[in-house]
Amino acid sequence: MSGGEAAAIGRVGERTIALAVLALGTFAIGTDGHIVIGLLDRIADGFGVSNARAGQLVTVFALCYALFAPLCGWLFGGFDRKIAVSIAACVFVLGNALCWLAPNYPAMLAGRVTAAFGAGMFVPLAFTIATTLTSDARRGVALSVVFGGMTIAMLIGVPAGAYLGQRLDWHLVFLIIGVIGLIDLVLLNAFLPAMPQGARTTLGERLAPIKNRAVLITLSITLAGVLSEFPLYTYISVVFERVQTFAQGILPIILFTFGLGALVGNIAVGIATDRLGPRRTLLAAFGAQTVLMPTLFVVRHVPAAAIGASFGWGIASYMYLVPIQHKLLELAKTAGQMTMSLNSSAIYLGIAAGGALGGLALAHLGITSLPVLAAALGIGVFAVIAREF
Repeated sequence: MSGGEAAAIGRVGERTIALAVLALGTFAIGTDGHIVIGLLDRIADGFGVSNARAGQLVTVFALCYALFAPLCGWLFGGFDRKIAVSIAACVFVLGNALCWLAPNYPAMLAGRVTAAFGAGMFVPLAFTIATTLTSDARRGVALSVVFGGMTIAMLIGVPAGAYLGQRLDWHLVFLIIGVIGLIDLVLLNAFLPAMPQGARTTLGERLAPIKNRAVLITLSITLAGVLSEFPLYTYISVVFERVQTFAQGILPIILFTFGLGALVGNIAVGIATDRLGPRRTLLAAFGAQTVLMPTLFVVRHVPAAAIGASFGWGIASYMYLVPIQHKLLELAKTAGQMTMSLNSSAIYLGIAAGGALGGLALAHLGITSLPVLAAALGIGVFAVIAREF
């Protein structure tokens, strides 16, 4: 083997390790972003607040993430990317440390805001760094590795956290997430090469694509679609609070099968979009999700049926974003390169709005209102897609 070949192999190995380290970071963030959903009833009991108020921790995290992601890109665009992503990891770890030590609800809220700031800064940087580390021909693989951390979080991180939180002190779950973030921070500094500074863009340039009507409609579909599922998903621990299977709470199993379905949906959507086209894939996914959400509620006391419904919902939930991204990719040719990044903010705004709406419904109308609200919103989104997409 020549010296040049050995160096090339070494560089490939270094890039692979760097991508894995970034994926570990997105795993921690993906787990953190949804873990309150699996611990919501425990957090409510621990702080002596209602389930609806505890659910606003999900809303606050998602809202702050949606706002911070474009702001962080604007504020830290001129930083060396290795330094910027390390700062993001530090802030994320600090946020989870605050949640671990939180003695009351306001302190927990402060921890969630801090963690969201770090997450909103880390994730866009991770995807940018992944594309910088690889050639054009391998960028798809690099992005899938980094995004895979978030998918694995849904499959393993969130269910495992819910399981531990139900059997141990739920504060420890945030300690574990913070430790994972700290390990990732050390690995980032050890294995990530020095990165070039990002190109500075103004906030106006980042938001410019929403002036395009087609972009605005497509982003609105993202927001409304996510909003339709999160009144129910945010309060899934409340739905299954007293449901038992094999003498144990079924919630971790429901979250695991949802995550498994998400993994299947993430794989299947590429094939479906190529064969059926974005529009038909999107309509099929939303149609299935709209049916499965109230179905899950109705069959929640029948373990096998509930597990099947959660698996199907997971598949549908992770099949509607790719067709939307496919459409935005086409629109970006005329609306500008910042078009795709706005979709992430739309997703988290939808999570925030869905959690807030679900909290209001739960507080004033009771738990049975959640599947009705989710189904009604889903039907509305389906109608908009059929007309506008």
